[in-house]
Amino acid sequence: EPVAMPAPTESGRGRPAEMHPRRPNSPPSTREVRMLTALEDKAATKHAPRSPDRDVGSDDDESMHSVDSHGARIGPYTPERGAPPSYEHVMLSPMPTEPPSTPPRLGHHCSYSGEGGAEYDSLGFPIPDWLSPRYEEIRVTFPAARAKQLTALEAYRAAAPESRAPGGEARLRLALEGVHPLHRGDVWCEALDADGKRDACSVSYDAYLDRGACDEAMASARDAIRRDAENAFACHPRFARVVERKSFPYLRSCSSFKDVGDEDRDDARSESGSVASSRARSDASAISSTASRASKAQLTDYCLLDALERVCAAHAARSPHGHSAAACTVAGVLLLVTEDEEKSFWMLTCFAEDLVPWFFLPCHTGLLTECLAFDELVRVKLPSLARTCALACVRPSLLCAGWLAKLGANALPGESVSRLWDALVLEGGDVLPHAAVAFLKVEGDAALEEARRSGDEKNVTGAALLDATERRAAAHFETDDVVADAVFQARAARECVEWARAKADAAGRGAARRAPPAP
Repeated sequence: EPVAMPAPTESGRGRPAEMHPRRPNSPPSTREVRMLTALEDKAATKHAPRSPDRDVGSDDDESMHSVDSHGARIGPYTPERGAPPSYEHVMLSPMPTEPPSTPPRLGHHCSYSGEGGAEYDSLGFPIPDWLSPRYEEIRVTFPAARAKQLTALEAYRAAAPESRAPGGEARLRLALEGVHPLHRGDVWCEALDADGKRDACSVSYDAYLDRGACDEAMASARDAIRRDAENAFACHPRFARVVERKSFPYLRSCSSFKDVGDEDRDDARSESGSVASSRARSDASAISSTASRASKAQLTDYCLLDALERVCAAHAARSPHGHSAAACTVAGVLLLVTEDEEKSFWMLTCFAEDLVPWFFLPCHTGLLTECLAFDELVRVKLPSLARTCALACVRPSLLCAGWLAKLGANALPGESVSRLWDALVLEGGDVLPHAAVAFLKVEGDAALEEARRSGDEKNVTGAALLDATERRAAAHFETDDVVADAVFQARAARECVEWARAKADAAGRGAARRAPPAP
């Protein structure tokens, strides 16, 4: 009988070489898996008897190999009690050709790290199968882009206050390079002056949340918020609820609402940062502390729907127009970026009151005005595309409906949405129509060619043109040229009298369409 060879020792030539440290979230190598498996098997069989000796040199011993359903050998035989294979077994085994599959690591499968993954983009939105190869090519350029963003961010923070103000050089460079994903929430909060708006307001976020969640007059708004929140990002894994809940997302239900007086508002604001405050001086203070605990508990939940509904309820209580479906879109992206409920609320307030107030107007009156102005802008900047749209009976604004009606969310990839919002926050809301026009400059001809291939080459239909533009927008991962063109065009348009006149004319036509007919 052959004598089994001794196992490799920990010293001399049998000692394994040192393993280089792996990058975070990367799958283990085949060598690491073998080493860990050998250690686990050694620990499991430390006190177990040795397996019976087998003739490892005979090829006719079928018990030495595992056999599949067709009778083919697939590997050396390993006893069921977990004994490690001998040296001969390892040497005779074929080398694996594929990396081992590992389970997803908790806490890293969809966190906002800014890099995305094989199946999700940088904001956590799933990548369609037909875009996965393209996204893998783009991900290679992320490290160089992140380095430039960090350099621009350091220059922005070290610049003088006038250079960091709107229109400054440091602010312009940061808008062109983009904000680093790990610092995006803080930069947006500073650029929007969300902390200043919070400090200037005499009502705290918790008071607004109490009013929006407990006031009987806002029952219809809460129903609309629940419906709009579930439909805002239906494909995002963090906005999908597995267990259905019947009540508003509070730690405990509140049956009545009592407005917080002026003398209690400072106390309510001081308790907004506590997680579990036990002081309750009145019914209103107890409700406020409940809202405070609810606002700080969302960080432990993977699903952001409850936090989104709370932020929208507080915004509906503050806004003079009540709830708007656009608030769910903006608040959802802010929650993904900041992971902070109260900060997202005050940033949402800055969006609605300062940055893009037309986006939150009821009955989409502001959106209609922006669409009319955008049609005029396309007619001036891209006359050939405007004529093609006229022949296809499609308004140019419909080609970029996702840009105007959703601020690019759900129409562009997550990385492009983040870059577009960097420009909006740092340069102003008037960058949006110019960004959409710059996108049509880059992708308009390709979309038109794709629409001709899918239908009649002579007469392009409106449906084919809309579908082709939508597909080009979903695959538009590189937005540096679009953002740069939009920023400079927006700065030039602020001094252009013709553009101001076109905006005023569009507002007048929108008001005329909304006016009731004369009796």
